[in-house]
Amino acid sequence: MQILTHADRVRIETYLSLKQKPKQIAGFLHKDKSVITRELSRNTKKGQIYNADYAQALTDARKLQSRSMKLSKNIPLRDWVTARVKEGLSPDEISGRLAEQP
Repeated sequence: MQILTHADRVRIETYLSLKQKPKQIAGFLHKDKSVITRELSRNTKKGQIYNADYAQALTDARKLQSRSMKLSKNIPLRDWVTARVKEGLSPDEISGRLAEQP
């Protein structure tokens, strides 16, 4: 997975203002074209031009939501994870056990 930083997003915004295509931008950033096109489709307001600060804010919000939602919405999973933490398991060990048994 190729992660974009805020600096990458600013560069994307700049290149777009210079009328560069996603394939060209991908080359400049040494990223796959699909990373750029996905970024543009996920983080551009409908009918607006791409804005790096707005895109970063959406990305940050998604990160927070994905981390907190699973355990807050799934009570049995939260109880199971809490029990494993009390047993002294590390987060990596808990993650590994979850992968073994859904």
